[in-house]
Amino acid sequence: MRSPDASADPRVQTWAPWTRHSPRPSSTNRPRRPDDHHAQRQPRQPRTTAQPMTAEPLEERTAMTTHSAGTPALPTLTSDNSTFSGDDGCMKFELVEVFGNEPLTGGPLGVVTCAAACDDALMQRLAARLAMPETVFLRRGDGGEVEVRIFTPYVELDFAGHPLVGAAAVAVRQGLAQPGRVALRTRGGIVHAQVGPTGESAVLEERACQVGPPVVPDLVCEAVGLAPDAAVGPVRLASAGLGFACLPVSAADLESAEALPHRVAALAERVPGLAGVFGVAVFVPQLPEVRARVFVPEPVCAEDPATGSAALAMAGWLAHTGPIDKPLVFDIVQGTTELGFSRLRVEVRRNADGGIFASVGGGVRTLLKGQLMTGKMVDRA
Repeated sequence: MRSPDASADPRVQTWAPWTRHSPRPSSTNRPRRPDDHHAQRQPRQPRTTAQPMTAEPLEERTAMTTHSAGTPALPTLTSDNSTFSGDDGCMKFELVEVFGNEPLTGGPLGVVTCAAACDDALMQRLAARLAMPETVFLRRGDGGEVEVRIFTPYVELDFAGHPLVGAAAVAVRQGLAQPGRVALRTRGGIVHAQVGPTGESAVLEERACQVGPPVVPDLVCEAVGLAPDAAVGPVRLASAGLGFACLPVSAADLESAEALPHRVAALAERVPGLAGVFGVAVFVPQLPEVRARVFVPEPVCAEDPATGSAALAMAGWLAHTGPIDKPLVFDIVQGTTELGFSRLRVEVRRNADGGIFASVGGGVRTLLKGQLMTGKMVDRA
């Protein structure tokens, strides 16, 4: 059957202006318009010599990129009793690596030095923007101590190991404290650290370790991607300020562990005996060098490359599980090839009454220094 002639059907468009989906009609089969460049070719202009560029006065260029003196700064953050102004203030900032022996190893830590007390919402907002595992805010206290506030990108912590080691070292380097015994006032109380004369290392003084009874291991193993029977010893909750489920495993399972923050976050509710747990410390219980990895329920840093509080918890587990008749000194090597490795020096002892005390320390290297151009705190009138 012969198809109808498309040209006879008024519903069929036989020609349309050129689009990217249709062939462009040639200049020979379409009428020329008066403004067509083919119909009215412009004569070629004579070539001119390029003129040299002249530099405008520096004052004029500067005036174009700066605000006038009478323009008030716009407030960027408001709290109950102050406005965070983006005018001309700044804070000292250091990115340091704690427990690292080489550049780009150890645990990253943001250290912000404040001249005066900062607003809580501002500190949390800065910690979220910097996106470090932890960021500490330092200022000189009224009683000679160094006030320290510790923030993850999500919450404030009362205690954390590698942030306090880094805070003590930076406080000495910046003149907030003298070398020797440094008092750090945290939200959880006073913590003391020993800092050398150059501020290149620090040791948290010993803290009491609490070790709980064994818990059912299967859900703890599954929370880090391991088989339910991967534990080679009792799984216990241990804490010297921050609680960790201490999971002893083989060297092969240590390499196979995975960061599953949603499962780690559910342990406190799913496993009896793990109320208040912060993370899971997976380790090979072999001395004198303990290999470890630490997992926490935070998407930004689901595996922490250096965790002083977890090192104290593992030291408590070792002292509780195995008999020790004198102080035990050993290294914990934490991390992976991708994250880099950290080396934490730990000392643990057990009293005659069974009390366990441990300390942790290591190097503190500065990776970069600068200023946070965040403005200044201006009291409301």
